[in-house]
Order: sequence, then C-alpha cells, then structure tokens
Amino acid sequence: MRQGRTQALACGLGIFSIAIGVAELVAPRWIARGAGARVSPNMIRAFGVREIATGVGLLMAAKRGPWLWGRVAGDALDIAAVRHPGAIAALAGVTALDAAAASALTRARSSTTAAAAASRARSTRCAAWPA
Repeated sequence: MRQGRTQALACGLGIFSIAIGVAELVAPRWIARGAGARVSPNMIRAFGVREIATGVGLLMAAKRGPWLWGRVAGDALDIAAVRHPGAIAALAGVTALDAAAASALTRARSSTTAAAAASRARSTRCAAWPA
C-alpha cells in the first residue's frame, strides 16, 4: 500500500472510530441489540470511549501505527463480544483494514531516518482535523 493512501486510510479509520464511539455512547442498547452483543450497555459505552480515544489518537498523532494496532486489539474485543454473524463479518473486514494499515505504517516507519520521519510527520496531518 502506498504511503499516502495508507495515511488517508488511517485518517478515515480515525473518523470512523469517533463516529462508532459516539454511537456506542449515545445508543448502547441499540448497538448491543443490533450486533447481538453479550455485554452490558455500560461495557458498550466503555467500548465507545475506547473508539473515540483511538480515533482522536489517529487524527492527531504523527505516528499512527501504534494507534492502528490499538484498533486491532479493540476489534478483537469487539468480535469476542458479539454473536450476530453479520456483525462478526463486518468487524473482521474492519480488522483486516486496521491490520493492513498498521502493518504498512510500521514497515514504513522502521525504514526511514529520523529527519525524514520528522518531515513526514509535519506533512501527514489529517486534512479533516485542525492542526
């Protein structure tokens, strides 16, 4: 995956995380019912807080790889909490995107010099998020 596309995907996943997190905070019972979740509404709210924190981290951090790996770990928790086959399939798809982007950013990060990384960090802010 090209670096520019990977950064754009990471930004999109950050916005997606915030949107899902808000939904989980505002309507935990509806989310739980739709996904066939085996957890309490308070646990769904906790998942929402995790999603929002991860989303903000993705939008603001210069190093997005660790935040994406955090999403992968969160996706595993989400998959463990749901029963509905459609929800599991959707989560598996998002997990694949998270893992692909995390892997690409981790590889790119490890193959650059400190000066190049600092220069790229300034130019990789998400366009939708204020500097």
